[in-house]
Amino acid sequence: MFLPEKILESAFRVLPSPLEKELRAIAHLAWITVHEALQFYANVQKQLRQQKEEDFKCVAWKLHPVYKENKATLIDKAGGCLNANLKKYELVQQIVESSGEAEKFVSMLSEDLYDGNISYIPSSTTGLMKLSVAHLRAILRINC
Repeated sequence: MFLPEKILESAFRVLPSPLEKELRAIAHLAWITVHEALQFYANVQKQLRQQKEEDFKCVAWKLHPVYKENKATLIDKAGGCLNANLKKYELVQQIVESSGEAEKFVSMLSEDLYDGNISYIPSSTTGLMKLSVAHLRAILRINC
């Protein structure tokens, strides 16, 4: 519980953007320097941005008509030269990009998975279970 990384993780959940004075207090609690606390915050914020971008890509490429095909067919379409360890949406992205249609498809999409309107959030657990992980993360990023 009192490990520096646990203290920093807890502090980040409570204060995702601390002021300088708060950051010094967090560093003091974790027995680290302010510079180390700044590095931790920068790394976590970078990871969150990357996760948001990854979520958007996943949702976006799942909307493409090619995504309906199974993974084996997608690998065959790509000529079998793609890494089979790629996620399905990554295969779709590479196939569409190689065909030259990617720009047209991506321009049709909006980067907002959730616009902040609470009335669109399902009120039942069944409704929540139908949402993708990317949509749930987008809702939590805005509402928490």
